[in-house]
Amino acid sequence: MKNLFYVRHTCRLCHSDKQELVVPMAGMPIGTPNFQVPDASVDDPVFRAAVPMALHLCRDCGHLQILHVGNPEVQYRNYVYTTSLSLGLRQHFEGYASDVVSRFGIAPGSLVVELGSNDGSLLGFFKERGMRVLGVDPAVDIAAARD
Repeated sequence: MKNLFYVRHTCRLCHSDKQELVVPMAGMPIGTPNFQVPDASVDDPVFRAAVPMALHLCRDCGHLQILHVGNPEVQYRNYVYTTSLSLGLRQHFEGYASDVVSRFGIAPGSLVVELGSNDGSLLGFFKERGMRVLGVDPAVDIAAARD
């Protein structure tokens, strides 16, 4: 089995090694109901292990961060959850896109980028309003299906 996570020893922003634990928290399992591992049983370590979620503060730049990084190959290789399946979320995204465009005066043709875009549900509402859109998501199969 591949490693479930690795630990950073430097700040994600300034690369300083002066990190201080400020909020200890329990870990979070990578395995969720939306996660599938071919030929794995519920006893597989991926379903029992947890990625530590403790928050660390960089003493040089002040960035608050989690230093434990989940292995994207394990977490997203067989990721199956799509945003569009959540009841009410598409309606929320439609209202949100409308609010953002009107509040900030975003003109048609502007570029809207969403990190963690999943199936592009939110971006679709910006596209309907004449925006150019770019979605970035680590779940390769889901991201490829929306193109």
